[in-house]
Amino acid sequence: MRILLVAAAFLLSFGAFAQEKWSLEKCINYAMENNISIKQSELQAEIAGYSKQQAKLDLLPSLNGSGTHGYNWGQTIDPFTNQFATRRVRTNSVGFQSQVTLFNGFSLVNRVKQANYDFMASRADAEQMKNDVALNIANAYVSVLFAEDLLEIAQNQEEISQLQRDRVKQLVDAGQLPKSNLLDAESQLALDEASTVQRQNDLDLAYLSLEQILQLEPGKKILVEEPGQLEVNQSFLSNKPASIYENALERLPQVAASEYRVKSAERGLAISRAQLMPRLTASGSYGSGYSGNNRILREGATPNISFDSTGFTSGGEAVFEPNISFEDEDFRTKSFVDQLDDNRNQSLNFSLVIPIFNGWSARTSVKQAKLQTAINNYQLQQTKNTLRQDIQRAYADARASYKSYEAAKKSSAAAEEAFKYADIRYTQNLINQVEFSNAKVRLANAQLEQSRAKYDYVFKVKVLDFYKGEAIAFE
Repeated sequence: MRILLVAAAFLLSFGAFAQEKWSLEKCINYAMENNISIKQSELQAEIAGYSKQQAKLDLLPSLNGSGTHGYNWGQTIDPFTNQFATRRVRTNSVGFQSQVTLFNGFSLVNRVKQANYDFMASRADAEQMKNDVALNIANAYVSVLFAEDLLEIAQNQEEISQLQRDRVKQLVDAGQLPKSNLLDAESQLALDEASTVQRQNDLDLAYLSLEQILQLEPGKKILVEEPGQLEVNQSFLSNKPASIYENALERLPQVAASEYRVKSAERGLAISRAQLMPRLTASGSYGSGYSGNNRILREGATPNISFDSTGFTSGGEAVFEPNISFEDEDFRTKSFVDQLDDNRNQSLNFSLVIPIFNGWSARTSVKQAKLQTAINNYQLQQTKNTLRQDIQRAYADARASYKSYEAAKKSSAAAEEAFKYADIRYTQNLINQVEFSNAKVRLANAQLEQSRAKYDYVFKVKVLDFYKGEAIAFE
């Protein structure tokens, strides 16, 4: 079993040389560039940016062009000659139409402001997502450091048991101790070896959790960089929760996002109220057309002239009226360009719509907008309350962690001294294996509790530093 553990440790150490060491700052920077949730939140902010841009463009007049090309069979009135046509007629029309809103209760202006607030809220959401990911990474990073400490404690315990087993064996071989002592020592060594394997598994799982939060590519492994000396002191007490909270209100994005949504809801209320006001629009058009029924005489066409009798004079003389006619081939369709020039038309219109009764839809919309504004105000207050409670809890947790660490440090020192005496007394056969194992277990538990309190303190202080506006990193 010992050979397998040594081989595993060698393979792990060999792999460690091949793996890159990442600091907490590098882990966070990697996530900022590659985390899918962060990318999605940034895309949502980009979408809101386009909505903001479109709201501004909606203030401009609209301009659209149109064109038609069609044929008609049977009797109809030609739209351009106002004559009856009974044969197939080709018609074309082209035109441009424009419309602009002159007044609509400042609805468009308020839509621009609302879209801007929505954009700012989306950007704040993206920043909040980055903060959440950074805190999750910091927590996972500290968990890895804690797991490494636990593995080191387990390895030290195993090493002590191995040395103790070797000493007991020498004494048993010399006839100074019974063989039962050697069996007890070997049993304790086996337990410590199993504990080392378990701690190694815990460390692997801690790394897996960190790698999943980082969303590393498959097969990519990292090693956390051991920070420098982690100081455990009461410097965090220099800032009280109230001052940290006031600072956090000004810089944390979740508060800004809630404030922007309140302002957006207020603009939404103004937009709803605009539905109760008159709307004035102006529109204009310019167009022309072509008809295949618009025919003119060809140059040089010879008319057919005949005289029809229309009656007689008082003297009995016949009266004749000339009848001038042409053949179909004497006509040609007027050219497309000439018709476009002849058929030009322009229009300018003003439209005023005064809302009188529309099923109370406008008033219902106003009431809903008021409620939404109230909801967003409550959400803002809830965000502030949650932030204040989180800071108070983080401050209390940091203070409790510091006290726990100080107590655990004293307990660990006492357990270490007790174990030294127990080791000497066991060697001298003054205590049995059970008493020695109990002293060893108390030492391991004290060391474990000290490590746990230390890293719990480190993370809680980093959370407080984050609320104060400091970067999440180890110096």
